Amino acid sequence: TQIIRKHGNNLETIVNGYFNIIGDIYHYQEEKAGKYKIDGKEGHLTIRAINRSIPGLHFGKPHGIQGIFDRGDRLIQERDIKKRISIDESLYLHLTHMIRSKNISENLKVMKRDVKYKHELGFRFPLYFYYPEVLFRSKPNIVDSPWERMNRSYMLRGLIETPLRKFKRRVFKSKSGY
Repeated sequence: TQIIRKHGNNLETIVNGYFNIIGDIYHYQEEKAGKYKIDGKEGHLTIRAINRSIPGLHFGKPHGIQGIFDRGDRLIQERDIKKRISIDESLYLHLTHMIRSKNISENLKVMKRDVKYKHELGFRFPLYFYYPEVLFRSKPNIVDSPWERMNRSYMLRGLIETPLRKFKRRVFKSKSGY
């Protein structure tokens, strides 16, 4: 909020990184797995704030390659870099690769969840990592605890798939998005 107030209408977008949670809440995916490209950087990046006064601001393209465009159908991340601030730190947890339904079979009924759920071993957060306060709040019984660790079968499959995924990321270039 302070950044927006300081820069006013001269600022169009704010970009930051995020932690892509993998396996359980205690682990995150390597940065090389992130496919988003903004201002010459590639990784787990997102536009967190957008100035709504950008002329012709609109969403375009289907889910998975969807973007936010200006009047000239230019992606907003391709607009003037001088009107964008990049915050070089990961500011939130993204749980796209986690089961977000009561079980994996229910999870797979949701559009594109089959390509998002991955068996991969990530980096462990340091013990001093500050988790979002919402994770500590009481929850209804239908919602599982976020503090469950990955199970043994996930870990074993992750041991096999992780090196293969890392090899693929380093050898084959992929397009932005998913």
